Amino acid sequence: MLEEENTWRTRFTRQTVPNYRNEVAHVLAEANIEFLFIKGASLESYPHGYLRQMNDLDLIFQNWDDLFLAAKALCEQGWQLVEIGEEAPWIMY
Repeated sequence: MLEEENTWRTRFTRQTVPNYRNEVAHVLAEANIEFLFIKGASLESYPHGYLRQMNDLDLIFQNWDDLFLAAKALCEQGWQLVEIGEEAPWIMY
């Protein structure tokens, strides 16, 4: 069970997350919205070769208007705005 979970997480981190990162970058570039990936999403891998397991992408925008425009652009491409408890809203695919 633990080995299966690790295999799934490794595949998700190496394949799915980069695909989502590329899609988000493409959608926001098409919409002319400047942003940066931050935290783990900004790295392909750690310099020492270890793989960071993650399940989200963190982005930062220049201002609130760009944030809302980015949410709109992503939702127009099939992403969904989701509120999880008291956390800030997430945009999920």
